[in-house]
Amino acid sequence: MPELVLWMGRLLVLAGLLGYLWAVARRLAAGVARGAQGEEAGAAGRGGAAVARLILVQDNAVDGVSLGQGGPRLALREAVPLGDELTLGRNEDNSLVIGDRFTSGRHVRLFRRDGGYWVEDLGSKNGTLLNGHRISRAMRLSSGDRITVGSCTFRFVG
Repeated sequence: MPELVLWMGRLLVLAGLLGYLWAVARRLAAGVARGAQGEEAGAAGRGGAAVARLILVQDNAVDGVSLGQGGPRLALREAVPLGDELTLGRNEDNSLVIGDRFTSGRHVRLFRRDGGYWVEDLGSKNGTLLNGHRISRAMRLSSGDRITVGSCTFRFVG
Protein backbone atom coordinates (compact mmCIF):
# COMPACT_ATOMS: atom_id res chain seq x y z
CA MET A 1 0.00 0.00 0.00
CA PRO A 2 2.75 2.60 0.79
CA GLU A 3 4.26 1.81 -2.60
CA LEU A 4 0.95 2.71 -4.32
CA VAL A 5 0.80 6.02 -2.44
CA LEU A 6 4.37 6.79 -3.48
CA TRP A 7 3.56 6.14 -7.17
CA MET A 8 0.41 8.27 -6.94
CA GLY A 9 2.47 11.12 -5.46
CA ARG A 10 5.00 10.84 -8.27
CA LEU A 11 2.26 10.91 -10.89
CA LEU A 12 0.72 14.01 -9.31
CA VAL A 13 4.08 15.80 -9.27
CA LEU A 14 4.66 14.83 -12.92
CA ALA A 15 1.18 16.00 -13.91
CA GLY A 16 1.77 19.31 -12.14
CA LEU A 17 5.11 19.76 -13.87
CA LEU A 18 3.59 19.01 -17.29
CA GLY A 19 0.75 21.44 -16.58
CA TYR A 20 3.23 24.14 -15.65
CA LEU A 21 5.28 23.57 -18.83
CA TRP A 22 2.10 23.66 -20.92
CA ALA A 23 1.08 27.00 -19.36
CA VAL A 24 4.55 28.47 -19.99
CA ALA A 25 4.50 27.32 -23.62
CA ARG A 26 1.04 28.86 -24.17
CA ARG A 27 2.17 32.19 -22.69
CA LEU A 28 5.28 32.22 -24.86
CA ALA A 29 3.22 31.45 -27.97
CA ALA A 30 0.74 34.20 -27.08
CA GLY A 31 3.60 36.66 -26.61
CA VAL A 32 5.08 35.80 -30.01
CA ALA A 33 1.67 36.17 -31.65
CA ARG A 34 1.13 39.53 -29.93
CA GLY A 35 4.56 40.69 -31.18
CA ALA A 36 3.70 39.77 -34.77
CA GLN A 37 0.34 41.53 -34.51
CA GLY A 38 2.04 44.61 -33.10
CA GLU A 39 4.48 44.65 -36.01
CA GLU A 40 1.62 44.44 -38.49
CA ALA A 41 -0.55 46.93 -36.66
CA GLY A 42 2.06 49.47 -37.51
CA ALA A 43 4.06 51.99 -35.68
CA ALA A 44 1.13 54.17 -34.79
CA GLY A 45 2.23 57.70 -34.25
CA ARG A 46 1.35 59.62 -31.13
CA GLY A 47 -1.72 60.88 -32.99
CA GLY A 48 -2.92 57.28 -33.43
CA ALA A 49 -2.60 57.05 -37.22
CA ALA A 50 -0.74 54.02 -38.53
CA VAL A 51 1.79 54.60 -41.31
CA ALA A 52 1.43 52.29 -44.30
CA ARG A 53 4.72 50.64 -45.17
CA LEU A 54 6.39 47.86 -47.07
CA ILE A 55 8.60 45.42 -45.14
CA LEU A 56 11.30 43.35 -46.82
CA VAL A 57 10.78 39.75 -45.66
CA GLN A 58 12.82 37.78 -48.22
CA ASP A 59 15.81 39.02 -50.20
CA ASN A 60 17.31 36.60 -52.71
CA ALA A 61 18.42 39.30 -55.13
CA VAL A 62 22.06 39.08 -56.16
CA ASP A 63 22.61 42.78 -55.48
CA GLY A 64 19.92 43.10 -52.80
CA VAL A 65 17.23 45.75 -52.43
CA SER A 66 18.15 49.38 -51.96
CA LEU A 67 16.51 52.77 -51.90
CA GLY A 68 16.51 54.42 -55.31
CA GLN A 69 19.09 56.88 -56.63
CA GLY A 70 22.00 55.00 -55.03
CA GLY A 71 20.46 54.89 -51.56
CA PRO A 72 21.40 52.40 -48.82
CA ARG A 73 20.66 48.70 -49.01
CA LEU A 74 17.63 47.47 -47.07
CA ALA A 75 18.04 44.87 -44.35
CA LEU A 76 15.58 42.06 -43.81
CA ARG A 77 12.53 43.22 -41.84
CA GLU A 78 13.35 46.84 -42.64
CA ALA A 79 10.27 48.94 -43.38
CA VAL A 80 9.84 51.63 -46.03
CA PRO A 81 6.95 54.12 -45.68
CA LEU A 82 4.70 54.14 -48.75
CA GLY A 83 3.54 57.73 -49.12
CA ASP A 84 1.34 58.24 -52.21
CA GLU A 85 3.29 56.01 -54.61
CA LEU A 86 6.22 53.61 -54.53
CA THR A 87 7.78 51.95 -57.57
CA LEU A 88 9.94 48.83 -57.56
CA GLY A 89 12.24 47.61 -60.31
CA ARG A 90 15.80 47.14 -61.50
CA ASN A 91 16.28 50.75 -62.73
CA GLU A 92 17.88 53.29 -60.38
CA ASP A 93 14.98 55.75 -60.77
CA ASN A 94 12.60 53.44 -58.84
CA SER A 95 11.77 54.08 -55.19
CA LEU A 96 13.15 50.62 -54.39
CA VAL A 97 15.81 49.09 -56.62
CA ILE A 98 15.87 45.28 -56.77
CA GLY A 99 19.18 44.00 -58.08
CA ASP A 100 18.33 40.73 -59.78
CA ARG A 101 17.68 39.47 -63.29
CA PHE A 102 14.11 38.35 -62.51
CA THR A 103 13.00 41.95 -61.96
CA SER A 104 12.06 44.27 -64.84
CA GLY A 105 13.36 47.84 -65.13
CA ARG A 106 10.02 49.23 -63.91
CA HIS A 107 8.31 46.20 -62.47
CA VAL A 108 5.49 47.20 -60.12
CA ARG A 109 3.99 50.18 -58.35
CA LEU A 110 2.08 50.59 -55.11
CA PHE A 111 -0.18 53.60 -54.87
CA ARG A 112 -2.87 55.19 -52.72
CA ARG A 113 -6.40 55.42 -54.11
CA ASP A 114 -9.92 55.51 -52.62
CA GLY A 115 -8.60 55.52 -49.05
CA GLY A 116 -6.50 52.38 -49.53
CA TYR A 117 -3.35 51.07 -51.17
CA TRP A 118 -3.18 49.18 -54.44
CA VAL A 119 -0.53 47.14 -56.24
CA GLU A 120 -0.18 47.13 -60.04
CA ASP A 121 2.20 45.18 -62.24
CA LEU A 122 3.72 47.48 -64.88
CA GLY A 123 3.91 44.89 -67.66
CA SER A 124 6.88 43.04 -66.20
CA LYS A 125 8.19 39.95 -67.96
CA ASN A 126 8.07 37.65 -64.91
CA GLY A 127 4.99 39.14 -63.28
CA THR A 128 4.15 40.16 -59.74
CA LEU A 129 2.68 37.82 -57.15
CA LEU A 130 0.19 38.92 -54.51
CA ASN A 131 -0.07 36.27 -51.79
CA GLY A 132 1.34 33.71 -54.22
CA HIS A 133 -1.00 34.54 -57.13
CA ARG A 134 0.08 36.38 -60.28
CA ILE A 135 -1.83 39.63 -60.75
CA SER A 136 -3.05 40.94 -64.09
CA ARG A 137 -4.72 44.17 -62.90
CA ALA A 138 -4.46 46.62 -60.03
CA MET A 139 -5.42 44.90 -56.76
CA ARG A 140 -6.36 46.50 -53.44
CA LEU A 141 -3.99 45.59 -50.61
CA SER A 142 -4.87 44.41 -47.13
CA SER A 143 -2.52 44.57 -44.17
CA GLY A 144 -0.36 41.45 -44.12
CA ASP A 145 -0.47 40.86 -47.89
CA ARG A 146 2.75 39.49 -49.40
CA ILE A 147 4.05 40.92 -52.66
CA THR A 148 6.72 38.99 -54.57
CA VAL A 149 8.80 40.89 -57.13
CA GLY A 150 11.53 38.89 -58.82
CA SER A 151 13.29 36.94 -56.09
CA CYS A 152 12.23 39.25 -53.23
CA THR A 153 9.13 39.26 -51.06
CA PHE A 154 7.66 42.19 -49.17
CA ARG A 155 4.82 42.41 -46.66
CA PHE A 156 2.38 45.30 -46.85
CA VAL A 157 1.35 46.78 -43.51
CA GLY A 158 -1.24 49.51 -43.48
